[in-house]
Amino acid sequence: MLDDMVSFFLGQTKRRSGELLLSCVLLALGACSSERSGILEVGPQPAPRPLTEGDYRLESGELPRPGEAIRFALSPTAGSEAVRRQYTPVAEFLSETLGAPIEVLVATSYDDLVEKVAAKKVDLALLPPLSYVIADEKSESLELLATAMNRVRTTYSAFILVRRDDRAQSLSDLGGRRLALVSRSSTSGYLLPMSAFARHGIDPDNFFSEIVMAGTHTAAIEMLMRGQVDAAATATGMQEIARIFAESDESEPTQNQALRVLIKTGEAPYDALCSIGDVPKGFKRKVRGALALMNSRNESARKALEATETITGWLSLDDSAYNSIREVRRSQANDVAKEAK
Repeated sequence: MLDDMVSFFLGQTKRRSGELLLSCVLLALGACSSERSGILEVGPQPAPRPLTEGDYRLESGELPRPGEAIRFALSPTAGSEAVRRQYTPVAEFLSETLGAPIEVLVATSYDDLVEKVAAKKVDLALLPPLSYVIADEKSESLELLATAMNRVRTTYSAFILVRRDDRAQSLSDLGGRRLALVSRSSTSGYLLPMSAFARHGIDPDNFFSEIVMAGTHTAAIEMLMRGQVDAAATATGMQEIARIFAESDESEPTQNQALRVLIKTGEAPYDALCSIGDVPKGFKRKVRGALALMNSRNESARKALEATETITGWLSLDDSAYNSIREVRRSQANDVAKEAK
């Protein structure tokens, strides 16, 4: 009788195991026939299919000027040769993705870049925030395609730097001393510092013994390190860029002086990459797509972005992202108008 009981229970166990196995098989088969096969209802969704290089290759009719290279203009932020070395890999990535040659043009100054854009002498331009605002006022055919970003940040900081061993602890300590700005068309090298001076009740023309327009951020930083000025206006990352390109430059080495931030003068959105003129819609759409491919998850794109030292990807932002710059500029213009009365 004991043997009969054992056989009964073993049979029940095998039958239930078989039913459970059959249920699992049927469930799996049903899932495979679903349109969402392989997609979990919870947890992260799978990454979308990566786009191929051919997805954004320009047709002849989509080129700004068929048979000619795309003209890509840049500001001389860190000096002409340094900027060319920074952004040539970016241009090469875009060229390969778009299937069209790209000519890199580094403007001689911020004003020169704006004039090139206004005169439609270029097809693409990477414009610093203030240059973008000014160019947008002068051009009816400027279109924002993407804004540069650094990791998850869409804005950068502007600073006044001094040498680490300088006695200054605040702006007031710079009275009667020498200051290096960059250009009147520079956001962090002029607009935001001037705004900070106004907030602190400082009239820079009477406060500083000398104000020098260095022309580029690296030039302003080098003047500070050499002791030619006592303070310099610059932005996030520029000190590191100045160091890197000074080390690779065969000219007279810059004295290695440690610098520190005296004050932060403000925040600004990163540079705007724009199309210029009446370029075809297909050109703008495919450039946007190529920029979307240019992120740190893409190995070939990552190498191109690393050369810039500051950009890790591109983001589609509305023109309103630059309204803060417009407001600061408008405020300064109003102050100047009041003083003139």
